[in-house]
Amino acid sequence: SLEDGDRERFLYQEFVRRNHGERIFDWITTVDKTKLNDEPCKIISELLNGLDPTFKADLALICKSHQMTELPDRLKSVDEAYGSKDKEKVNLLYVSVLLRSSDILHMTHDRTPEIEYRIISPQNKISVVEWAKQREVKSIDIHIETDEQGNKNPKIPCHSFEVQAKFSDDKGYFSFKKALVDAINELKKCHEWCEKSRISNNNKYFFPWTNIDTTRVLADGFLNDKLKFEIDQQNILHLLTGHTLYNDSTVVLRELIQNAMDAGRLQDSKRKTKTKYQCRIEIEWISQSRILRISDNATGMDVNSIQNYLLRVGASKYQSDSFKKDYPDFHSISRFGIGLLTCFMISDDVDIYTLDEEEKQCHLLKIRNLNGEYLMRNDADKSKILEGQHGTTFELKVRNDVDLDNIEQQIRQWIIIPFGKVL
Repeated sequence: SLEDGDRERFLYQEFVRRNHGERIFDWITTVDKTKLNDEPCKIISELLNGLDPTFKADLALICKSHQMTELPDRLKSVDEAYGSKDKEKVNLLYVSVLLRSSDILHMTHDRTPEIEYRIISPQNKISVVEWAKQREVKSIDIHIETDEQGNKNPKIPCHSFEVQAKFSDDKGYFSFKKALVDAINELKKCHEWCEKSRISNNNKYFFPWTNIDTTRVLADGFLNDKLKFEIDQQNILHLLTGHTLYNDSTVVLRELIQNAMDAGRLQDSKRKTKTKYQCRIEIEWISQSRILRISDNATGMDVNSIQNYLLRVGASKYQSDSFKKDYPDFHSISRFGIGLLTCFMISDDVDIYTLDEEEKQCHLLKIRNLNGEYLMRNDADKSKILEGQHGTTFELKVRNDVDLDNIEQQIRQWIIIPFGKVL
């Protein structure tokens, strides 16, 4: 989506970001005299002039290692001598771990100063998200542990860091949460390396850090209560071991349209006025931006339905005892409660707008892949709802490997006798 010049610049920046460890390794270890005219090589050569060649080689390897999945065996040494004095012995493993952990934890706003942001003024989407992610992080500090009574006790050995951040942009929020998961995994890896070395070498170098407390990472305008998927194991097990196992990605069209028709039939059953209700379901495929939008003017969902049914994969409201008691003659088309699950067969980014007629609040759920947490706000734009009174709209960012160019034919394959108008 970038212009030629911006595209080349972006690719170069990505190359540097992904390979800067390798680049620094080359700068430190270069012996090519012709390269000493290059400014980085010249500066580094002057800084390291006169140092032991082995020391320089190890320094270069440490710089390179912070972007490596595993540490080289050379860097697992804990008493490498560069001279005869005790102060000339180095624990290469611990130095490597300190660099690695400080690098992954350097994600606060001072990494992206306001002046620099205004000068650079990044435009491409990835850079904007990355800058937004780090500009909103106020602090990363040691997390003080609590005792059995829930009181903070600085005497308890610490093992976690604490992050304070507040995001107004959901993309930055989700990107940062993913970065924290990666950071936690790296800390655990560093802890494992150091603990194994400490025991086997009987040394004093502790690396206690194994976690990052994220309870103070907030999203402005969204509910602070994090929503998570729950699995109704019995129904899922029946689904996956039975003949209903899904193997066609376009089944998401069937599931979402059937769910909309069920909600429309329920809205028709609940109608207490003489006003005639006409169920409408609109499907829109925007191929250029790869957005699939399925909207209905049916019942919509209140918070209870969202938390107890939509986000509990395999749990169907229509199969619950309370629903059967209130609507004994209602028989739904969909039975397994996996409509939302099928969305992730074709998409990793799902936005759901829903408005219940009685609750009168338009909710927006922003879900980014099946792992992790999901955001919900209660003041969403009602214009996303057909006719603006009640209903639900699914917006899916469809992956590039999914073919929906024949979407009308695919819908006709699944929906033979629709309830209401399917447009």
